[in-house]
Amino acid sequence: MMSNIQRKKFALNVRRDGLQPSIFVRSFGAITTGVQVLALDAADEGAPAQVFETLLPDILVVCAGAIPHMAPLVEQNWEQFSRNWNSDVKMSLLFSQAALTTPLPAGTTVMLISSGAALGGSPLSGGYAGAKRTQMFLADYAQKESARLQLGLQFLALAPGRILPETELGKAAVEAYASSLGLSPADFIKTMGAKPTPEDVAPPTAYEPLGPSLDPYKRKSHKYISFDQLTLIHKPLKESIMLF
Repeated sequence: MMSNIQRKKFALNVRRDGLQPSIFVRSFGAITTGVQVLALDAADEGAPAQVFETLLPDILVVCAGAIPHMAPLVEQNWEQFSRNWNSDVKMSLLFSQAALTTPLPAGTTVMLISSGAALGGSPLSGGYAGAKRTQMFLADYAQKESARLQLGLQFLALAPGRILPETELGKAAVEAYASSLGLSPADFIKTMGAKPTPEDVAPPTAYEPLGPSLDPYKRKSHKYISFDQLTLIHKPLKESIMLF
């Protein structure tokens, strides 16, 4: 989940690269001029049809999601634990299915924003890590289905490798983990290493993996790639959709 500043940066990046971004959101303030905004709940069953009736994109970025309930495992009930399954996973499933069944034009790229927690776990955020891992599987399954149907679509799951304190999600995570370690949020952030820039989180929007060696499972199809394992490819893209 991005902060408003990062959303604006993302929109400015795609405009800089010659795209006309359309941002479909649950709700937040103005993004930037020249950006079309459609307010909707991306986890609603009818959301994909509403979005694709408005625009068939060259690239679809699904980075919306819920802030997990931050608490130890024994203090989580099922509703709290499953929060990200009912938002992040559901909207990724719905839009991946719709991309395949509409179908979107050949050459379209669908990016599901996952998390480094999918690889390392996140013990204070309930089912968040599992939900983010499932987004990786969804991208893999959808890619295989695109190949089977010869649709020419590309599905990717992108996994930022560390907590982003500037986001609403990152702030909640920092506070929870700092408290569990008896540290102040500021001191906890100092233990996290190099701070990513807004450009790291909101890069230009046409990418391909550097090579098959990046796949930790050594499969031919893409399982996931992280932001530092991407290289820009210049495509004549015209339209993009970002779900925040």
